[in-house]
Amino acid sequence: MRIKNLSVLMTTYNCGHYISQAITSIIKQTYKNFELIIIDDGSVDDTKEVINQFNDSRIVYINKEHSGFSDSLNFGLNKARSEWIARMDADDISLPQRLEKQVNFLNNNSKYNIISSWYAVFNTDKVRHLFNLPQEHLEIISALRLHSPLCHGSSLYNKKLIVDCGGYFNVPFGTDYNLWLRLGKKAIFYNIPEILILVRARKNSLHRNLNMDTSAILLMQRKYFPAGTSNPISKSQQKENSQIEGWREWFYGSKKESRKYWMKNYSIFKDLKIFLAFILSFLPSKLFKFIKQLNIKARIHYLRLSKENKKELNSFISSQSYK
Repeated sequence: MRIKNLSVLMTTYNCGHYISQAITSIIKQTYKNFELIIIDDGSVDDTKEVINQFNDSRIVYINKEHSGFSDSLNFGLNKARSEWIARMDADDISLPQRLEKQVNFLNNNSKYNIISSWYAVFNTDKVRHLFNLPQEHLEIISALRLHSPLCHGSSLYNKKLIVDCGGYFNVPFGTDYNLWLRLGKKAIFYNIPEILILVRARKNSLHRNLNMDTSAILLMQRKYFPAGTSNPISKSQQKENSQIEGWREWFYGSKKESRKYWMKNYSIFKDLKIFLAFILSFLPSKLFKFIKQLNIKARIHYLRLSKENKKELNSFISSQSYK
């Protein structure tokens, strides 16, 4: 079935300083056949006044009592008229051809029902990181064992699929990751290998909180991808399990436990990434957490980008003015 229209779902809470850029990036899309549903989760800043400055019949603005991110997303899903939902966060910027490229891809590849894209993280006026996400379904499922391998803000998915699995759950952290984990055996994923959205880095965002308790993510992962198995497994499988569990503990649990998993099989240390991670795990906790959140791999991806592409991205960011 070909996609004929979209519902772009944006939720916001006290994002009046940025939401103008987010809305503008959607209404200026080369793909025009959509409704933009903005669910205002009880903002107490000037969000409503900013939104009311736009005169576009495709915008559906709904202000409701504050109830949280997950509830606002579910509320928006119920209001959406289209069978296909494109997500958009209120502080990010979609590139002009984002929706057109995503719709064209799905119309030519009907087996997929959840897609996303590569994305760049920017701070004020310049790109800082580039996330080259795994592309094909099996690569995404494999990566799902450790982290969310899709960009929620640039995702486009079949509404019925999400609603039928219970929608968004109210979890302490990783709302989208929880959703992808639950859909791991039901959805067919794909990431378009292009930067289609710019994600804003903010000092008060959850992923930059050094004191955040990420143990809930560890529990989520083990629910859908258990740590071990009761059946006999090969040495290669044992090694892979030790690698995965070590990384899980390194990112979300105990650095001491990560070392225990990796030391079960010393051949693991032939992997340079694991060897370096093992050494870093001996750093003081605060410094260790800080280094983890530097996103060094994503920074390297950006540094490898051509000068022309860097200039193009940064020029686009600079061209986005506040309304």
